[in-house]
Amino acid sequence: MDENKPKLDRVHPATVLDLYLAERETDLAERTRRSQRYVLERFVAWCDERDVTAVADLDGRDLHEFRLDRRDDVSGNTLRSQLGVLRQYIRFAESIEAATRGLAERIRLPQAEQKTRDDRLETEMAEIVLDHLRTFQYASRDHALLRLLWVTAIRVGTARAFDLNDFDRDERTLAVRHRPDTATPLKNGDRAERLLALDEQTVETLADYIDHARPNVTDKHDRAPLFATDRGRVGASTIRRAVYRWTRPCQRGEGCPHDRDLDDCEARQTVMHAAQCPSTRSPHDIRRGSISHYLANQTPVRALSDRADVSEDVLDKHYDVRSEEERTETRREFFE
Repeated sequence: MDENKPKLDRVHPATVLDLYLAERETDLAERTRRSQRYVLERFVAWCDERDVTAVADLDGRDLHEFRLDRRDDVSGNTLRSQLGVLRQYIRFAESIEAATRGLAERIRLPQAEQKTRDDRLETEMAEIVLDHLRTFQYASRDHALLRLLWVTAIRVGTARAFDLNDFDRDERTLAVRHRPDTATPLKNGDRAERLLALDEQTVETLADYIDHARPNVTDKHDRAPLFATDRGRVGASTIRRAVYRWTRPCQRGEGCPHDRDLDDCEARQTVMHAAQCPSTRSPHDIRRGSISHYLANQTPVRALSDRADVSEDVLDKHYDVRSEEERTETRREFFE
């Protein structure tokens, strides 16, 4: 042990948050403080999920994993903004000797985006992936999860927040609930609470997953998660890896469209590196693709806005990635 290295105080992330906001009370507008509190409360909840009880225990890898988790839920520019807030928080923690010196500088900010990304999982590919899972992995956790992501266009944070009793197979609904006190907050808080209406095939898939594949476990808050591992509630990274895994063509036995040697391809060898495949898609790509699919099928914008928990303006700007030709064809079919 380096005797010259300062001994860090073991301060809980939530306590650091309170101290940070108190420190910034006089130099930040109230609205800005509320915005920063929202961002940092998500980070504190993320730490709670991983049993991080002191900021001193965090390292660069932890912050990178948090960055990856947030990347799937927000646009690139929003991610850049939120990581900037996290940097300020960590710098403050360093100043009170609650975090390792230099840790804040290890938070890598993405490049500012000049335009909205339009990556999405196309409807045809979504059907291929779900058909493969239905045939070879029926009612597995990955099958139930990917089907739900596609048919509901929900965020990763929403998917991992479901409890077993949120699902009503008789009414064919799934309740979305904001539970920040037990580490499953929703992006838009109480306003995001709603009932999701499910189609028969999705209900059947979820019911069979629950009856035959779901581990009989609770999380550390004594809640029974819908999507679970043997150790409790799934993490966002587990959901993300499932999407990366099954959107690789080689995973479905389709060979490699990139002329790679599958025996040497790192993206093929381990799920941890699946995201390196150029063909793979992220959970956010599923969300974009699902929303575009519903729009192309003339789903009323208001209904889709409520289902996906996104305002109509944001939906149009960031999620409707149809080409002008696709939009024209949708309008033609509607008016005809």
